[in-house]
Amino acid sequence: MDLLLIFIALAAGIVTIGYSSYQGYEQRHRVEVERQLSAIADLKVGELVQVAQGAVGGWLRILPERGPLLRGATILGKAERCGCATPASGLARQIPGPLSV
Repeated sequence: MDLLLIFIALAAGIVTIGYSSYQGYEQRHRVEVERQLSAIADLKVGELVQVAQGAVGGWLRILPERGPLLRGATILGKAERCGCATPASGLARQIPGPLSV
């Protein structure tokens, strides 16, 4: 009978210690995964900022190179919006403004 009580006490102790260590492992693992996900999210945000800045910088480099093309498109767009002319009518080039040719 004493041997059975000792066995039950040891088994309960082993189960308690195992459960306690598993909870500690689970908590440490959760903290580590959260840290890794946070680091990945920070890297992704940094990449998105770089892409956005690169896109804006790219457009700033492209716009001056295509000045006449963009001015012509802007003039035609103004003419179509105000109903003054169609692009084929020739009146589109007579719209006054800083971008007229």
